[in-house]
This record gives sequence, structure tokens and C-alpha cells, in this order.
Amino acid sequence: MEKIKVSIIVPVYNGEAFLEECLDSLVNQTLKNIEIICINDASTDKSLKILQEYHKRDSRIKILSNPYNMGQPTSRNKGIMEANGKYIQFVDADDYIEKETSKALFEFAEEKKADMCYMGMEIHIEEGVDIKAVPHSICGKYPNVYTGKELLQILIENKEFFYYTWSVFYNSSFLKGNELVYRELVCGQGGNFIPRCLCRAKRVIVSDNKYYHYRVHNTSITHSEKAQKELLLGKIMRYVDILQFFANDENASELEIFLNETYKKLIGGIQNLTYNETIELKNRMPSDFAKHIFHILCKKGQVYD
Repeated sequence: MEKIKVSIIVPVYNGEAFLEECLDSLVNQTLKNIEIICINDASTDKSLKILQEYHKRDSRIKILSNPYNMGQPTSRNKGIMEANGKYIQFVDADDYIEKETSKALFEFAEEKKADMCYMGMEIHIEEGVDIKAVPHSICGKYPNVYTGKELLQILIENKEFFYYTWSVFYNSSFLKGNELVYRELVCGQGGNFIPRCLCRAKRVIVSDNKYYHYRVHNTSITHSEKAQKELLLGKIMRYVDILQFFANDENASELEIFLNETYKKLIGGIQNLTYNETIELKNRMPSDFAKHIFHILCKKGQVYD
């Protein structure tokens, strides 16, 4: 039997509204030698039933189940462990991809011997969504083969860097050989994954094509004041985690621009906190190092002396 070329990993939690459209885009890929690994994260709606119906029609769909809701990072890690394909692609259950995506990216990555291949995306915004909360796609032209660190700096300078892991097509051996998995943070969706991958990647390429369709709807974006504080906490912990990761890198000086840009974005959110809110967030920091970094950020933001 021919080796599986692409493993598509789909975390699913209460995704019944858009799941069928997502799965249709996957089973209809022009590249047929793929596997579709769906991780049901203890959904309470009809998601599991939909997955089971699709599995009956297409044996390439594999269903894994979490015993309780464990979040996207854990679900994606399960998918990575189960993946048999030469390449790995992540798709969220409320999104979908063009039918030629896997074939085109597989051939492009093979040609360039890439560890990572970025792709563009089309963004679909539902009515009533705050446009400021919507990400952007890569619009610039990046024709070369880059090291991960080179591309990281270029994307930041061009204001085109973002953390979305489904925007990249990964070589499976690269991920597993470097033990690159999602790390659980206090809050957030494991957004440190992309920077850590880029720190290890020797060959990264960018496709000009917009293969990924990203849907933005009210249930995918948090608007409440409490949710915004949780989001800020997640960003701070991501910054701390990446700071620690980079500190162990012998070429960390190359990544200074990334840390500086992240710092600037954090300061804006911290300056909107009250004194009591800073104390509350500090008490939730899981380590003395995290509390120390947060204290420095607060002083820089002139939240307290």
C-alpha cells in the first residue's frame, strides 16, 4: 500500500453548524492518498454523529475521542501522534479548504524539500462581527526558501506574522523529530507553536495561493470584558513561554524583533488594566518567573510603581 501523503488533523468541539462543509472539503480533495484524523473533544451537540456518518462513507476518516473537553492543544497533539502522513495539515472544524489544497502543497513542499509551507487564506466574516478582531492573510510575495528565523523577522517587519497554526503545511518528520507539540498555557490555544516551529525550521516556503477559508463568527470571538482579560492573560503567558524558549537558543539575538513587537502589543492591553486587575492577573501566574516578567511589563506600562 502506498504511504499516506498527507494527514489532515481536525479538532472538533460542538462544531455541528459548519462541520459538514469542513468534512466535504476534505473528503473531496484531489489528492486521494490522505487520512483525516478528527478528534472529538467531548462535544455535546451532534458533532460526533456527523463524524460517524462521514466515517461510514469514507474510511479515510478516523475518529478519536477525548474523555472530557481537553481543548485544542491536546486534541491537536493526539492528531500529531496518530498521523501517518509525510505531511501534516490542521483544519478547524468551522473552516474549509480548496479541493486542490493537499495536492498542491504536497507537490510544492516536495519540490522545495520544505519543513514548513505557509499558505494564504480567504476570510469570511459573518454579520455583526467586530472587524478589528479579524486577522489578515499573507499578501506579500515571498519567493525564496528561508530559514524559519529569517521568515519570522521578515513577516513581522511586513506586519504579516500571525500565530494561526492552520496557515502552515508541515513536514511530519520535522515536527516529530524536533518534538514540536502544542503546549498547554494558562489560557489560549497554544499560540507559541508557530514561533517554536520557526526557530527549528531550516527550509520554509510561502505559497501565493489562498487555499484556506477562515470563518469568523460571533461564537469564535470573545467580546466580553472578562473574556478580554482572559485573552490578555493568555497573551502574557505566551510571551513568557516564548521568552523562556528563546533564552535557550544560542542565536536568540536574531529573534529580538519578535520579542520587541510582542512586547509593544502587550503594553497596550496592560495599560487598560486597573491596579486591582493587575494584582488579580499576577496571582494567576503559574511561576515566579512569570510573575517577575508581568511585574516588569506593568512597570513599563506605568500601571504601578
